[in-house]
Amino acid sequence: MTSDSAWLFSAEEIANSPSRADGVEAISEARTVARIADILREASRLLRLPMLTTAVAIKYWQRFYMIESLKKHAPYDVAGACLFLACKVQETHKRLREVIYAIIKIKTKGSADFPDGEDVRESHPNYFAEKEKLLIKERVLLRVLHFDLTVDHAYKHVWAMTKTFIPAPHLQSKVTQVAWNFINDSLRTYMHVQYCEREIAAAVFQLSAGFCRVPLPDGKSRDASGRRLIAWYELFPVNLERVNVIGDRIMDEYDPSMARPVSAPDENGRGMGGGGGGRNAWRGPERHACRT
Repeated sequence: MTSDSAWLFSAEEIANSPSRADGVEAISEARTVARIADILREASRLLRLPMLTTAVAIKYWQRFYMIESLKKHAPYDVAGACLFLACKVQETHKRLREVIYAIIKIKTKGSADFPDGEDVRESHPNYFAEKEKLLIKERVLLRVLHFDLTVDHAYKHVWAMTKTFIPAPHLQSKVTQVAWNFINDSLRTYMHVQYCEREIAAAVFQLSAGFCRVPLPDGKSRDASGRRLIAWYELFPVNLERVNVIGDRIMDEYDPSMARPVSAPDENGRGMGGGGGGRNAWRGPERHACRT
């Protein structure tokens, strides 16, 4: 298997994705990326899956559409295959029928015919067609991804940073809570196929600490003996310029006034409550107040 970095693309490559080359407008592609992330998150909640499994599914979907076009493969069908595959990879196994039920129900929810979502169970006349479609898409997905299922997580890097730089347990929980919600909302963009997870983690950690008013070592302070205290970004080596660019990109996704995310996650990604709907669901601090 190759490393996660093998699936990073430049801004130019993303702007000229296969979908764009196939005539899909940029705004339409961006809306589809966000919508699929929302659907996968809703389906995961219905299936009681941890956020790490959801994130893997979203990243598989985004990697797929860096190679293939939205016009060639129906995004909802690929999303179901990504979630089913992510469940296997993360060992959070769900039956195929459960995944089909969740994806179809969320996809059709709010429609004229199915305001609460269509229930496609094994007895449903369309069930076997949906089952065959998902299994075919799973094979296509594996082929396009070259069976490279390696996925790094920004979540684990954030957790490591909070434990390293924030000694107080209650502040660790607070900063982690906000940072993980930033990550969750950033998955509604192609950011995770452009920047490495370590850089994204550093960006959300810095934003979260600023929002929570938790000072981070900046390399300017000194201890009692006069020795300079190392800055957080020196101990956790990242390109600070790129980290700041990512932070700006993340904050551009929000409206100026917003309610806080809720339900701090644990180290395994369970217990994640807020941050599920981007601009409409995560209303946080005034934009510049988040920056350190």
